[in-house]
Amino acid sequence: MAEGERVNTLRRKILLSTFSLPILSLILSKKAANHKRSVRVNSSYKARSFKNFERIGVFSDNLIKNHLRIYQDSVYSLNSLIEEMSSFAKSRKFSLEYYELKRRFSYEFNSVRLHEIYFESMTRDGVYLKEDLRVFKKIKGDFGSFENWQNNFADLGMVRGIGWVALCYDELSDKLFNIWIDENLSGILTGCKILLVMDVFEHSYQIDYGTRKKDYISTFMKVIDWRIVEKRFSE
Repeated sequence: MAEGERVNTLRRKILLSTFSLPILSLILSKKAANHKRSVRVNSSYKARSFKNFERIGVFSDNLIKNHLRIYQDSVYSLNSLIEEMSSFAKSRKFSLEYYELKRRFSYEFNSVRLHEIYFESMTRDGVYLKEDLRVFKKIKGDFGSFENWQNNFADLGMVRGIGWVALCYDELSDKLFNIWIDENLSGILTGCKILLVMDVFEHSYQIDYGTRKKDYISTFMKVIDWRIVEKRFSE
């Protein structure tokens, strides 16, 4: 078997074995999910609870439960990867499998962190962006108006593909950027502070909205907790 084919085969095995891809998380049977959670893994990371998201009121209970389960699966996969990589490091038996685990690590780590930022960023309390907030003044200064920023952020969500839309702040240049993050990997700006993210993987909206992603984006924009965004910007 050619080296390239061996690597591709190994990658497929790793993807299937970690149960970390969102589409696999959605189709996990109850038996498989229970079995996976019964395996003992040293938990470096703990899945957090997000009561604000559970009570958001604009998404169905089914969508919320599925989305939180995908996040929890990412936490489990992250801990599993850490344990596997630790075993390889102790044995010093580095191999193609070890390198693929390392490659996969950033995918799972970013999935956990991005989901946490996303869940934290919503509220059912109707917290609007006030003009006296520092982040409002910065958005207006960098984008010309809040409406310009809002339209640009929402338009990015319509990119064909799966990933995230993020509002980031680069302290070195004192600039805000709306960016597209492809899956959980490509597009993250090194050194920039993530102030807000919108999940646009299919699992974030299709249960409720089908292919009407634009309607989901419109709903998300209405439930942003600007108190949280301001706090991140000010820290």
